[in-house]
Amino acid sequence: ATPILCYKFKEWSDGLKDQTRGNESFDEDTTITAVFEYVGLPEIYIDYKGGISKNRETKATYTVKNACGIYEFENATGSIEGRGNATWKHAKKPYKIEFDEGVNLLGIGDNTKHDWVLIANHADQSLFRNYFAYNTGHRLGIGYKSTLCEVYFNGKYHGVYMLTGQVEESRLKVDVEDGGFIIELDHYYSGKENVNYVTVGKEHYTLKSDYVDLAQMKEIKSFIEDINDALESKDQTRVESLLDIESCVNMYHLQEYTKNTDAGWSSFYMYKRNRDDKLHF
Repeated sequence: ATPILCYKFKEWSDGLKDQTRGNESFDEDTTITAVFEYVGLPEIYIDYKGGISKNRETKATYTVKNACGIYEFENATGSIEGRGNATWKHAKKPYKIEFDEGVNLLGIGDNTKHDWVLIANHADQSLFRNYFAYNTGHRLGIGYKSTLCEVYFNGKYHGVYMLTGQVEESRLKVDVEDGGFIIELDHYYSGKENVNYVTVGKEHYTLKSDYVDLAQMKEIKSFIEDINDALESKDQTRVESLLDIESCVNMYHLQEYTKNTDAGWSSFYMYKRNRDDKLHF
């Protein structure tokens, strides 16, 4: 009987206390249920010296407790920095955390990763709406799984956070050298075009991939222009050759269903795994 996060095994419904059982025989149909009890959210302890700033790493160590005994560890080294746009201005701030050695933090990833995100949910007083939206997106195949946890800074309780994955090339299997890229629809940025930013029509896009030069950026802009032209021409065959329709439709449904005010403005990610791939949402 294997518990999930926030629970521990208590007993079987017939009173047996051993978590593992087998080699049993029965003379009639029998139902035996594993009984679990709630033990609270998993806990992440972050220790660091000095302050934490946005876009500047501060060295940190991480300890995870109350995580089924499976995902717990002590004093893993890494770094922490602030993240977010409007959310960084709130009293309870979001963070990006990074480990020197990859971990499958609280078991929510497909494998070990270095970078993770702690979302503060300051504007979500239910502490559940973002959690529901992220995990719905994950089930639709267009986002990362998430879980709630309690965070401590230098031993002091800091609140309930939502842990999820950082949007990055390794998670999405993007090969930048082979023409792949990650872009964000980002109207916070409206400066001059450069190696990290382009404008197509009235939309602004920030590049989230690493190690892209100016020639690749021109190629990315040309690809977005091709998509816009295909959509305006209402050429279904051409649109389907450029866009992953399923992820596009699923993303539309998710944004509409959750009434996400950032949709069409910022924090809206798209990617292409390689030069021959379609654009995914």
